[in-house]
Amino acid sequence: MTQQVIEDLQWRINVVSSSLGSNDAAPYLADSVSENLRRHLDVAKVDLEMVAASARLKHWSRDTASTIAVISVVVALALGVFAGVQTYAVNGGLQERVTSLQNQLDAANGLNQKLTNLVNDQVAKGHITVQTVERFLPGGQGLSLAHEVLIITSPASPAENQPAVVPDAITVLGVANLSAKQQGEAIWVLTSTLGVDRVYPQGSWLDGVGPASLDANHHWAVPTVLVGGPGDKGRVFYVIAVLADAQASKMFWQYLETGATTHQYPGLDSMPMGAVEYDRVEVIRS
Repeated sequence: MTQQVIEDLQWRINVVSSSLGSNDAAPYLADSVSENLRRHLDVAKVDLEMVAASARLKHWSRDTASTIAVISVVVALALGVFAGVQTYAVNGGLQERVTSLQNQLDAANGLNQKLTNLVNDQVAKGHITVQTVERFLPGGQGLSLAHEVLIITSPASPAENQPAVVPDAITVLGVANLSAKQQGEAIWVLTSTLGVDRVYPQGSWLDGVGPASLDANHHWAVPTVLVGGPGDKGRVFYVIAVLADAQASKMFWQYLETGATTHQYPGLDSMPMGAVEYDRVEVIRS
C-alpha cells in the first residue's frame, strides 16, 4: 500500500513538472509563479525519495507518514494552480476570439449602414431604380427608402423593350414609402390596354380584396390581378399602381360591388380624381 501511494505521488509530481515546461502552460504563468512551483516540486521530489528509501528499509514511522502527507499537500496545491492556469488559458483565449469576432461584426454593421445610405442616396437622385435594388437585394434586406416612392417590382419592367409575358391572372408586387399612407390613402392596382381608353380597378367585392397590403418593410402585394379575357392572347396591357385618397377608393369599391352584382366589369372612363398614378409596367398576355 505504501509503495503504491509513493508511486502515485511520483507520477503526479512528474506530470506537473512536465506541464510547467510545456509551451501550452508556461506562457500564461508569471516567471515568479512558475519558479516557485518548480522549487516546491524539487523539494517534494527529494522528500519523496527519502520516504521511498525508508519504505524499502521497512522504517515505516509516523514521521514518514507525515512526510507523505506534506508532499500530498504540495502536489495538490501545484495541481490546483496548474488547473487554474489551464482554465485561464482556455477562457482567456476564448475571450480573445469572442472580442475579435465582435469587433469584426461591428465593422461589418458599420459598412452595411454606409452601403445602405449610399443606395438610398442614389435611389433618391434617380441614378438607380428601386427595381434594380430589388434585383440585387431580394426583399430589400434592410433597405430604408429615403424618399416617397411607389414602384411595381413584379411583373418586372420590360428588359430591352421586351415586356414580360404573363397569364390571365397574376399577383402584383411592389415597394412603397409613402408618408401619405397614414392619412387614409391606399395603394390600388388597375389595368388598361392599348386602343381602349379605360382603366380597370382590380379586386373582389365578394372576397373583400381591394387595396394592396403594405408591410413594415415597405413591400406591398395585390393578389389575382386579371389581365384581359380569353380572347386577349398576345395583346399588350399595362399594370398600373396608383395612390388613391378616400373618395377615389370609394369609387373603386363601388365599381367592384356593381361588377359583383351584374357580373360585368366594363372599366372606368378615366382615372378618378384623387387617384394618382405612380408606376406602370407593360406586359403581354400569354
